Amino acid sequence: MGNENVTHKHEADLIFHRHEHKTVNELPDSIEIGTPSKGGAVKVYIDASNPLVAKVKIAQAMELRQYAEAEYLKAQKPKEE
Repeated sequence: MGNENVTHKHEADLIFHRHEHKTVNELPDSIEIGTPSKGGAVKVYIDASNPLVAKVKIAQAMELRQYAEAEYLKAQKPKEE
């Protein structure tokens, strides 16, 4: 997207609107768990200065990884007719 400049005229007043997109990285650190060729890898973005929140995010990511793996294996099973 980028910067967008939009001008609106309203009852003889001129209003200038500027829209800016900024990337603010509130989670500057990351940790990667696993390997893509051995069951998949999970990359979790964390703030290492807050280990309690980081541990929760990692645990949630691992739970979702297990769920994704189970769903993948379920989809690979031949369908019984």
